[in-house]
Amino acid sequence: MGYGNRLLLGQGIGRFQQPEYNDLLARTGWSWGCTPWDFDNDGDRDIYVVNGMLSGRSARDYCTTFWRHDIRDGASKETLLMQEVYNQCMKGLGKDISWNGFEHNSFLMNEGRGNYHNIGYLMGVGFEFDCRSAVGADLDLDGRTDLLVVQMDQLTNRHKTGKAEHYLHLVQNNLPNQGNWVGLHLNPGSNPVGAMVSVQANGKTQTLPVVTGDSYSSQHPTTLHFGLGQVNRVEELRVEKAGRQILLLKNPEINKYHGDSR
Repeated sequence: MGYGNRLLLGQGIGRFQQPEYNDLLARTGWSWGCTPWDFDNDGDRDIYVVNGMLSGRSARDYCTTFWRHDIRDGASKETLLMQEVYNQCMKGLGKDISWNGFEHNSFLMNEGRGNYHNIGYLMGVGFEFDCRSAVGADLDLDGRTDLLVVQMDQLTNRHKTGKAEHYLHLVQNNLPNQGNWVGLHLNPGSNPVGAMVSVQANGKTQTLPVVTGDSYSSQHPTTLHFGLGQVNRVEELRVEKAGRQILLLKNPEINKYHGDSR
């Protein structure tokens, strides 16, 4: 509880392991959705994390009150007196009091060999508003992965609607001078969930799973995108599911999306 967020790398057969460089990724706030995207097509996955619990009208924070008063012995019994204490403590929450409010989304650029740097502010995506969902997807199909970010506003119209408002922010990737890439459109009607898509190029293999719900309250499309860096040739693009090969493309053209015609 006192450490922060954790990155667990898959080791196969349902096993995961925390990498040695996890400390570089731990301080990403009260995190919700995240997306592992290769924003610069250099061949490694960067990480975008959205955060923030509840931003009120001031930076006065409820967090210390929670740890000093709300957390009690598990054997404690509920009483009317304690309920009144909680009601008083939480009276201004979401109004004049914040709870991990005004946090900034983290954009962790992967520099290789376990080195990450937060460049959210520099790239204009370190949003301060409370966020919940994040998806990385090439919305305009130009080979550069864009961002979809969901903001949750619990203040503006709550007095009218009685609930939080959600806003979708579309962030176009216009970064110039990117590396090469290759992509694959999998037909959602072919039930691709559970498949593993691999790209082999220059002696290196990149593999991505096709899953659902891999970001908070959201999911990524069944289009897979792989950055290649300066590599200008792909030996093969392979799709396997349940140990069975279902698609194999030899020497697919780079800087292009290929279709699954099944």
